[in-house]
Amino acid sequence: MKSEKNPDGLPLAVFDQLRTGTGFHRSQFYQDITIPFYGFNRPGAEISQGIRDNWWRQGMMGGIKAQYDCIKALSETDFFDDLKSIDVPVLVMHGLHDQICPFESSGAKSVKLLKHGTLKTYPRSPHGMPTTHADQINADLLAFFKTDCCCGCLNLFPVFRITRTGNFVFRESLIRRRSPSIMQSSQRNTEAESYDPVFSSRVRSQSMNICSMGLS
Repeated sequence: MKSEKNPDGLPLAVFDQLRTGTGFHRSQFYQDITIPFYGFNRPGAEISQGIRDNWWRQGMMGGIKAQYDCIKALSETDFFDDLKSIDVPVLVMHGLHDQICPFESSGAKSVKLLKHGTLKTYPRSPHGMPTTHADQINADLLAFFKTDCCCGCLNLFPVFRITRTGNFVFRESLIRRRSPSIMQSSQRNTEAESYDPVFSSRVRSQSMNICSMGLS
């Protein structure tokens, strides 16, 4: 959100609109927001009703109080110092057609705060690009994970912890050190995934979007 520390952030009125939509006509609001979320309002965009319905379904399964409260959390939480403290390589992925978290006020700033940040942008991709451009996102994530700059001596592996507040998902990328047994045993690798009950192959296909929430 726009502040003295973040003068290029979005104005408070934008988040007030989110609160109004969530609090007073959530069902319709959650249908409408899928259009900019997935860039379906862009010229030539191929609208997927299934994607829209699935986003709405997930949103309506959430608790409205938590969804309302999380708008304040995602817009006003300051992650500047957190980003500066991360000392492992981080891949920042951002669609330049993102209408939810504009690139200039989020991804572009986030990578500058990271000690070892790599920025990869996608010219025609929306906020929901892990869904609309899954093949490209997954390929780029895999390439990043395989590089020496990401894994060092190949004794580190990425873990995603998911915090869901209603329809809003906060993805926190962590780095856990591999033990020799995990590196040598597929069974141990499966056990490592049980570190978090929501850690799954589907989660691993999501982008490492640790940067946008605090800089909106």
